[in-house]
Amino acid sequence: MTEMLALGIVLVSIAGAMSGTFSVPMKFTRRWEWENIWGLGSLFGLFVALAVAFLALPDLLDIYRVSATGTLVATLLFGVGWGAGSLLFGLGVSYIGVGLGITLILGLTACVGSMIPLLIRHPDRILQPGGLALMMGLALMISGLSLLGFAGHKRDSDLGKTSGMAGKPFLVGLVICIGSGLLSPLANFAVVFGAPLTQEAVGRHGVGFAASTAPWALAFAGCYGLNVIYCGYLLTVRNSARKFSLPGTGMYWLGAFLMGSLWVGAMVVYSWGALKIGDWGPYFGFPLFMINSIVCANLWGAVLGEWRGTSAATKRVLFLGLALLLVAFAVFGFANKLIVHG
Repeated sequence: MTEMLALGIVLVSIAGAMSGTFSVPMKFTRRWEWENIWGLGSLFGLFVALAVAFLALPDLLDIYRVSATGTLVATLLFGVGWGAGSLLFGLGVSYIGVGLGITLILGLTACVGSMIPLLIRHPDRILQPGGLALMMGLALMISGLSLLGFAGHKRDSDLGKTSGMAGKPFLVGLVICIGSGLLSPLANFAVVFGAPLTQEAVGRHGVGFAASTAPWALAFAGCYGLNVIYCGYLLTVRNSARKFSLPGTGMYWLGAFLMGSLWVGAMVVYSWGALKIGDWGPYFGFPLFMINSIVCANLWGAVLGEWRGTSAATKRVLFLGLALLLVAFAVFGFANKLIVHG
């Protein structure tokens, strides 16, 4: 049990690093519009997701055939809601930057995505030691995110510019990010409420990678399908589809493929890790996944120069916020131990 739990935490951490990295190619596709890179990345992600699901589970359609219709519909709809959050995610990051944008969105996503399913499925555990430790971890996480948000404000003040990329208004980006943070947790809802699909796959294939992909084909279809449709609409009305053929943008296609693959890979590996952690994996694994995403995103933000030229005081606030997130990570691990082992 201990080895499986450790493996689950490692997998969730790897998934978080992938999630914190997947939007980085957007920084290198400046000759394209947002809908070019996001739409193509979503299309590649849809193809990769379906390929992985059917290769891992050749009997996937039969698993769906014997499953309850309500479970299938709920998983698909949660995927659509997640897709709406993803659309806002892409817009929010384009407004306020990779590091700060992902920090705000994923922080709110972690809080909503872990607590709401726990309240719905296991309300009796909230006031027990494990549930209280979970809330403590979330409080630390919110404190760390608040410091990161303040660091972002100080960064823009230090650099003498309006918060955001390319002069886009910070307030608009903030509202977009909050909307994304409220909808994006539906990805975890797909894992929690799609559990009967996972259990059917476990009965056929054991507790492994294959079984963890069972809910994702539906969730990904809803998420990426919505993204592709919306971006296709923008490509048409803005006449930005012509930018796909601009000279010197051949490597942009590779960036879009990497973006889609990392996006899919992050959620599939997370689901695998949550399955290894056990029944409580989606509740405790999800904030662990988000913390790793946030730390990795901020590291990328530093590498890509988002904090270059800022004061030492601003950097101290940034590092303190990241340190609180690492403490929260440890608290979530302790909470998992309490609620599983008592």
